[in-house]
Amino acid sequence: VYNGVTSLDGCKNDFSATSALEALTGVRTNSIFQQTDTPSYWWYNGTSWLLDGTTEKSFDYSSSSGWTTVGSLTTITDGWVNSGGAGNNADNRIYQNTGLTVNNTSWVCDFEFYYTNVDLESGLPVGFYSGTGTPMTANQDMIGIQFGNGGTLHLVYKDGSGSMTSTGSTSVSASTTYYCRLTRTSATEATLKIYTDSARTTQHGSTITQSSLPSSVQGLDYIQHSSTNNGGTGSGQSVWKVTNVKLQNGRTTWL
Repeated sequence: VYNGVTSLDGCKNDFSATSALEALTGVRTNSIFQQTDTPSYWWYNGTSWLLDGTTEKSFDYSSSSGWTTVGSLTTITDGWVNSGGAGNNADNRIYQNTGLTVNNTSWVCDFEFYYTNVDLESGLPVGFYSGTGTPMTANQDMIGIQFGNGGTLHLVYKDGSGSMTSTGSTSVSASTTYYCRLTRTSATEATLKIYTDSARTTQHGSTITQSSLPSSVQGLDYIQHSSTNNGGTGSGQSVWKVTNVKLQNGRTTWL
């Protein structure tokens, strides 16, 4: 029964980013919503709606609560993670346990990226790690994004060592918001796609693909945002920020 309307305008219970489902109050924990357009169902955990068969996690950047901070130059302000610049190999980052058992073969991470200045290979804006050590030097597994010299984004990974492997690059312009999608498509492959629209329909540049990812890169249960520079020379005063980081665990496409 749709009370107070004279005609139906689509399915009133269709779940989407703009659906009134999120605004419902009084929903009981463990309630289930079934979506029939693209068959799936959603489970209410008492706080948010989660996809069945996956776990969707939205990371909170409203404050630094829940994050461990190292150094002083990676901060959270107004819903963004900010890099205020870092000297060569200086350890400035924030991290937290995702609270998930991140799948070793399939997950999708969406986030927004913006910068105003870049110097050197200037930080790892988003990365998923097997530990909480310094991103550039600690012996740990990792898949993530590096912001590079000249204003480029790279797909990078670590395989239980202190060395990092970089794959491809896409040039991005200053003072422009980009909508990125980092995906682990299999045990041995990861991709990075960059878009110019929030719906992620208009791709910027080509897909960056790492097709020789070691299957031993596993247990990436920690998320880190790091301003750490990768050596070299220069002032290292890069300024970038990320927001709206979301992870769908156990999938290779965004649902």
